[in-house]
Amino acid sequence: MQAIVKYEYLLSPAFRCEADVLRLGVELEILTEHVCTASDAPLIEDDAINRMIEAGYFPSENLFKERLSRFSADFPYCAHDFVHMINRITQKGRCVSEIPVTVDVEWGDKSLEPNFERTPAHRLVEMTALYERLCTSNHFENSEYATIYSCLEGVNEFEKVTLQGVALDVYPDNAYKFPLTVGAATSIFGNYNRYLSLLDGRKLFSSASEADLKKAFYVGALNLAAPSGGTLEVIPWRDFDIGSGFYKSMMNNECAPGMKFDMVLFDAVVHILAGCPKYDVDVFTKTSNSDEPRTHGRLTAYRTHVTKSGRALRLMFWRAVGGGVTFANVGNKFELEIFRP
Repeated sequence: MQAIVKYEYLLSPAFRCEADVLRLGVELEILTEHVCTASDAPLIEDDAINRMIEAGYFPSENLFKERLSRFSADFPYCAHDFVHMINRITQKGRCVSEIPVTVDVEWGDKSLEPNFERTPAHRLVEMTALYERLCTSNHFENSEYATIYSCLEGVNEFEKVTLQGVALDVYPDNAYKFPLTVGAATSIFGNYNRYLSLLDGRKLFSSASEADLKKAFYVGALNLAAPSGGTLEVIPWRDFDIGSGFYKSMMNNECAPGMKFDMVLFDAVVHILAGCPKYDVDVFTKTSNSDEPRTHGRLTAYRTHVTKSGRALRLMFWRAVGGGVTFANVGNKFELEIFRP
C-alpha cells in the first residue's frame, strides 16, 4: 500500500482536542522521519504549501499557538515543533506527480461517493482530481494507493472513496469490452499508525536497507498488536532505536534481510517491541558467574535468544529506566559482548 499525505492531515493538530493533538504530534514525528529516511515513504500531494496558503492556512506558528495555549503546561509539543515537522515533510517528500500515469481512461458518466461536505469549491476540485486518479490507478494498474487525510471541519470522516463510472476506452488496451462499468475505491486513514499497522512488516524487512530497519521492525510490532484489539503495548517510535553497529552484526551473523536467520531475528525484535518476547529476556551480566548487570550510564544490558540450536544466536539490547530500548547487536551464544548504544 502506498499512502499520499493530504495537507489537511498535516494541519489537523491546530483544530483538535488535546488527546488528538498529542497522538497527531507523535504520528507527525514518525511521518517526518519516514519521509526523510525511508525508501518507501508516503508521497505528498502536489504543491501542498501553496495550497495551504491559498486556503488561508499557511503553516505558521500562529496557526497552532491559540489551540496549544488551551492545553496543559506539560504538553510535549509547541507551535514551532508542528511548523518544523510540516515544513520538513513538504520539503523532503516526493510528490504524487513524480509517479508516472501509465493508463489513460476515456470516461462517460462518472461520480465519486460519498460527497465531501463543507469543502471550498477550489479544494473540492483538487480532491476530486486526486481521488479519481487514485481510484483509476487502483483499478486499472492494480495499485494500492490510499490517503492520509483529516477533515479540518470535523466532517467527512469516512474510510474510503469510491469511483463509479463507465469507461468508454482505455489506453493501453488490455482486451476490455466497452462500455465498461467500473467500481473502484481508495482508502482514507486519519491515523498514520493505523495505516502502518496494515502494511506487512515481514515484507518490508525482507527488502530493507539499514535505513529502513526501524520502520520494518515498528510495522512488525504493530502487526502483532492490531489483531489483539490493542491489548499488546507497542513501544512508542521515539522510545526505541537501532544501534550504529546493529546492521553490521546482522550481516556477520546471517541475520540481515535475505540471509539464513533473517526472519527469526525479525520475530525476536518485533515481539520485544510488542511487549511479548518469544523467549526469556535475561540481564546481561558482567561475567558468567556474576549477578551484576552490564550498564552504560542509565542503561542496562539485556539479551534473549534468536535461535536455540545450531549457532544459538543471541540478541543484545539496552533498556532505559523508562522502558526505552536500543538494539545493540546480534552474536553467538558465547560472545560476551554488547555494543555501545
